[in-house]
Parts: sequence; C-alpha cells; structure tokens
Amino acid sequence: MDGLDMWSKRIDLIGEPNLSLSLVQKALAQQCHAEVSIVPNISLVQSQAKPQVLLVDVQKLEEEELVHVLYKLQQIAPRACVALIQVSRDYSVSCLASFPNLRGVFSDKVGIEDLIKGVHAIMNGEYWLPKRWMNAYLDQSRKGFKGLVHARLVAGLTSKEQVVLEHLVEGKSNAEIAACLHISQHTVKTHLHHLFKKLGVDSRVHAVRWAINLSDMERSA
Repeated sequence: MDGLDMWSKRIDLIGEPNLSLSLVQKALAQQCHAEVSIVPNISLVQSQAKPQVLLVDVQKLEEEELVHVLYKLQQIAPRACVALIQVSRDYSVSCLASFPNLRGVFSDKVGIEDLIKGVHAIMNGEYWLPKRWMNAYLDQSRKGFKGLVHARLVAGLTSKEQVVLEHLVEGKSNAEIAACLHISQHTVKTHLHHLFKKLGVDSRVHAVRWAINLSDMERSA
C-alpha cells in the first residue's frame, strides 16, 4: 500500500493568514490531494484519527515561542508530524531536536516544488532536514539526555522527581505520567510543583529547556 494512504487527507498550515501562506495552501491542496487549512492559532488544531502533517510558519516566532508551540502540538496531536516553514533564523538545533514529532525544516528560501516534495517525503515516513539538523537528531538518539542522569545531583531532585522530569522531556501529559508511574494526577502535580521549585522554573517548557541545557553542558564537558 502507498505510504500516503496511511495518512489523514488533511494538512494544517499554522500561522497568520497572508498571501504567502495562501499560495502554499493552494499548491499543497492541488499536489497532495488533501484538504489544506490555514489555522491561525494552535488551540484550533484538532488531532486526526490517522497521522497528519502540521506545517508551522515560524517567520515571526522567537525560539522560546517556538519551543512552546512544539510542546503544545505534541500534547494536542501526538500522532502528527510537524514541519517548520519560512525558517530564516538560527534556532538552537539541540533544543528543538528533542521533539520527536518534528520531522521537517524548510527555509524561507525553499521553492514550492521542494516544499511539496518534502511534505510527500514526510508522509512516507522520512525526515526532511538540513544536514546539521539531521546530525543533531543522530547525536541526540545515540547519546540521549545524559544530563538527566545527573539531574538528581545537580538540582537535588528525588528519584521520583527525576523520573517525572524524564517523562516531561518525552512530552507526556499529567495523565500519561500518572498512568506510567501508577499514581494519581494530583500526586503528579505535587511532584511538578516541587520539581519546578528546585529547578527555578515556572512551566513545563522551561523544565524541558533546563534538562536540555544540562544535557548540552554534559556533552561539552
């Protein structure tokens, strides 16, 4: 069976509606034979029964905002494959490579034909990434988050808090963490409260960033 048949016939373009995004929408609809919608807010994204493609226009997003968007999409549509389009700035590859649903990166210089070719590749289970991004993904998968091993010593985390942090890095929700650890969601929230306090952060995204930064320091040491 063609790999494309396994996919939802829907592609969401996440970003502010404009002429450029409208042209992309029209081309994708024609060439990918899919329903292509422009979604101005990630809260409007709906998870599909089949895997789907989400293209995020990052032209106006700072790195911190992009990390938040990727994290939210991983929660909203865990089966989706996400690709960044209109990439013009130098984002931290080691940070963004921690999101397993990020499958493609397209610069603002890429032509519509290459964009369509890349989307087809992603829908066939492939990655469409610049060389340095692919190297970062390989490095991430081989070395893992070594910093998490030392998180207990660095921040004084309990063994349970360290496990909760590992699940956060994997993008799990409170309900999923509770199921994995066989505890209540209330207990998960308590662990998160203590975890955030020890790390000096105020959100899940910042806790993940802390873990990634620690991993980077361990690798460069």
